[in-house]
Amino acid sequence: MLVVLPTYKRLECLGLSLQSVFENEPVAEAMRLVIANNYPPHRAKVEEIVTSFNLHPNYEKWHVVFHHWPATVPAVDNWYGTIAQYAGEGEVVLLHGDDDLLTPWSLHHRCEALQTTKSDLLLSGVSGSVTFLDGEKLHYQGVTPLRGDGTTVPLTAEIFESYGNVFIGSHTYRYTDTFKRATQLVKEWTDGQDWVDYDTRNLMFPYYLVLAVFELKGKMVGAKWHGCIRGTALSERLNARFNASYGWSTGWLLWLMVERLKAISFRNMNVTAVSQSISRQAAQWYVTLWFDNRVNKKLLRRLRQTCPLEVKFSDLLFAARVMLAQWLGLKALALRRQISGGISVYRQERFLAELKNGTLA
Repeated sequence: MLVVLPTYKRLECLGLSLQSVFENEPVAEAMRLVIANNYPPHRAKVEEIVTSFNLHPNYEKWHVVFHHWPATVPAVDNWYGTIAQYAGEGEVVLLHGDDDLLTPWSLHHRCEALQTTKSDLLLSGVSGSVTFLDGEKLHYQGVTPLRGDGTTVPLTAEIFESYGNVFIGSHTYRYTDTFKRATQLVKEWTDGQDWVDYDTRNLMFPYYLVLAVFELKGKMVGAKWHGCIRGTALSERLNARFNASYGWSTGWLLWLMVERLKAISFRNMNVTAVSQSISRQAAQWYVTLWFDNRVNKKLLRRLRQTCPLEVKFSDLLFAARVMLAQWLGLKALALRRQISGGISVYRQERFLAELKNGTLA
């Protein structure tokens, strides 16, 4: 099994993310971990953080490799370029975020499910989120993670969304011919938007990849258990504009997807329901785009002319609430109050221990 951990400027989160990997239940095959560092100035510090786990009882079970990009590359190239370079034929591959936490049973269930079903892709749920605070504490929001028995269900293009889609931590692949062809197909799709910068048009690559596997008649399963917990640094949560972390605009990316799906000629699947779902989500964010200085207004006008959205009154209300929360700092205020009040604030070691024991509330 290959775990690829792409990392970029998240030194404060990387340690716990790694610990969640090393404390996972073992799998019945060789375990390899590739640290794909995408920020050259952090090369020495990244290696220091990783090697600090050399006394962990499970460290020796892993073959750890460092892949340092000589210069920062777009996120999608870091993710799938690293997989293409290191994955073996038929190997189970997981992309694990540098600020996310794996549930203790995650690797075992993922590996077993993919090898048993011979699927090309597995989607698993996300159990809430953690916000990394200063020092050794974190803030948890979400449902109680349930261990589950590793059960999976076959997925179709009509029912895959509820099992996780865009988030890379929800994905697990088998490095098959179908997977490789799917990545090539998605690249063709996104290259069709050459009027958008390379990084932006490829940020939804994982979502497209799900559709490409279906289009190539590949096999996909969904997990009835939680595979990971989403993580975010406190500074990112507090500074996220219009609920869009990492500097990405949710509405902008969704609308680009609407345009792309309308332009693709699918042969083996009907994407009408998927396209309608994305269109509804994009319409909700339509008004916020005009107040978001990250969005190219020239391209926005082009999309409005070539790919109109049906914006309803309810969408205007949604946008108004989002913008009001943004301008008044309501979400940041609520988060600060929860943290200061000690609501769901854990020391990191205690959090992992209660997660492992199934007592986390």
